[in-house]
Amino acid sequence: VTELASEGDLSTWCSQHKGLGPGREREALMNPLARQIMLGVQALHDLCIVHNDLSLEHLVINCESQQEFGVQRKVRIIDFGMSSTVRRFRACVSGKPSYQAPEMHKGHAYDSLLVDCFALGVLLYSMATQGYPWASTKPGVCPFFQYVVLKGVHSFLKKRTLQRDSGTTVAKVVSPALKNTIEGLLDVEPSSRLTLGESCFAQTGRCSIWEERWLSNDSYSFPMYPKS
Repeated sequence: VTELASEGDLSTWCSQHKGLGPGREREALMNPLARQIMLGVQALHDLCIVHNDLSLEHLVINCESQQEFGVQRKVRIIDFGMSSTVRRFRACVSGKPSYQAPEMHKGHAYDSLLVDCFALGVLLYSMATQGYPWASTKPGVCPFFQYVVLKGVHSFLKKRTLQRDSGTTVAKVVSPALKNTIEGLLDVEPSSRLTLGESCFAQTGRCSIWEERWLSNDSYSFPMYPKS
């Protein structure tokens, strides 16, 4: 039994803000939610729990009223049916096809902490653009992801057009700061992918999302919403 998620899941959030296209205003709305999501998954990882199935549908929003601060939106991570306390997997594919990290399909051992990070990159992309970057990361299935493997995420974002506007590319409408964060989380090489700043990576010199300008920029710090 869990508390009611009064505003539904993140997929519903995207639908509710369908009229607000990619850009600064949309990023200002999604930034405080993204911070909560990243902190929540980081906390799970530091407890040695991997989710293995992060997606828009598995993150829900509850609206809480506080006398001092007004209305605050809190994100909750749900659906732990595929979660595990095991960090290393081999030949085990979980999660939705669009969110699966490419190393899951290679047959060798992979770090499931970094698999969650990749899924968060897809999630940020979807929140910002109201669409998925690709249909699947399985080799030979989706030409969009095959382009990423050959050319990299940076080139992909410069070529990928918005689903509702075939003439506008993602790179033109998403802020450079958010674009860099998405690129870091969607790196096809796990060894260079951004982490969530987990304690297990603290001594490795790995870059984390908290060093990214989009998540540290005070201009996007809008955790509280005004009273209605």
